[in-house]
Amino acid sequence: MEVGLSRLYTTRIWVVQTGHGKAVQALLEELQRLAERLPGVEICLYQEHTSQERFVTFSEWPDRQAIQTFRDHPDAQRIRIELEPLIRETYPPDDALELHEVRT
Repeated sequence: MEVGLSRLYTTRIWVVQTGHGKAVQALLEELQRLAERLPGVEICLYQEHTSQERFVTFSEWPDRQAIQTFRDHPDAQRIRIELEPLIRETYPPDDALELHEVRT
């Protein structure tokens, strides 16, 4: 089995406090725009079809340095602080899952 490390992916599920879906969506869209200013980064934002209270982010990164640059950015840190009281839970709870493609 060969592990392809040319690209990294992150994903996270965001469960919103009742009534805050639109505010969370706006903040996640702001995070998306911020991250996509970095070269080679793409973030997809999804909302669960049957629930206004659940979002999923799926991101593609060129390398770990891009992820760290994004996490360290003052605007990303500000947005994460603004999101905290609006989010009921996240999976994973600590941070986004970091994934790489596995090729067989």
